[in-house]
Amino acid sequence: MPEETWKSFCDETGLNDRPFNATNVLRELTINAPQYLRECAFINNRNEAVSTLLGTSRYFKSGHNERFFLVATDISKQKLAEKELNDILNITRSQNERLLSFAQIVSHNLRSHTSNLLLLLNLIKDQEPEIYDSQYFKMIDNATQGLDTTIKDLSQIAAINNDPTQPDDIICLLDALHKLHEQFRGSIVNIEGNIKILVDNSIHVLGSQAFVDSVFTNLFSNSIKYRSDSRPLSITIDAVEKANKVQVQFRDNGTGFDSKAVSSKVFKLYQTFHKSKDSRGIGLFITKNQMEQMGGSIDVESKPDDGATFTLIFRRGN
Repeated sequence: MPEETWKSFCDETGLNDRPFNATNVLRELTINAPQYLRECAFINNRNEAVSTLLGTSRYFKSGHNERFFLVATDISKQKLAEKELNDILNITRSQNERLLSFAQIVSHNLRSHTSNLLLLLNLIKDQEPEIYDSQYFKMIDNATQGLDTTIKDLSQIAAINNDPTQPDDIICLLDALHKLHEQFRGSIVNIEGNIKILVDNSIHVLGSQAFVDSVFTNLFSNSIKYRSDSRPLSITIDAVEKANKVQVQFRDNGTGFDSKAVSSKVFKLYQTFHKSKDSRGIGLFITKNQMEQMGGSIDVESKPDDGATFTLIFRRGN
């Protein structure tokens, strides 16, 4: 491509090549003319820098002669939008880092204060046991215990959100479920319940081993906690592979709840749907967070006195 052709191109487009080396472009065009594409900057006739996408649209070769159409597309608006988006992402990243740091500091400091309060209350109980008969002292003790529980819950949530880069383990789903089954065997035998695990040994999921254990631990615990008094507990777990996903269904025959009526609240923090005094409304919130951090999801269908079916979607690990 001769220099005069290049100058003619610049004249026709109203651009000149002051911001970059035309000789380099000519060399690149000579070598890569059929597939030439490059972002560069020109100066327009108003002496403004213009972000430009330079490329060949058609290419002809006859003997030793080469011809092609060179097209310059103004991408200034796109580059400006890209810069604005990157600026927003950088601001958001910085804000998230500051918020996480703030959460860690507050969580640590509050834990220290509540631990001191609990210690002082226990000392008072030991040294002045008659004070514990006061209804006001009991109210202070209960409020402090509640504050300690809340701070522990929030610390656990902050720890999960503060570590988004969990390792991708390839996990044998059947092995993970068998291990947890053994952990809960005593409780299941004690209540005369049964667990059926209908999962093929070849099924593997991708995610954090710690998170997978935590997710199923919470589901097993909930099934035992909210079992029906009118029938023995029965839990069934099955799994199927679908393309690059694994769908797991965790079913029980417990007390259940109206999942349609509370669909927008099921996985929210501190939402409870049973009258049990042990209900805190944090387990499913953490479970959903852990599933999403592993690139998966969780949903539930349930009816009162008809158990619950949790559907979990994992990334396939094989």
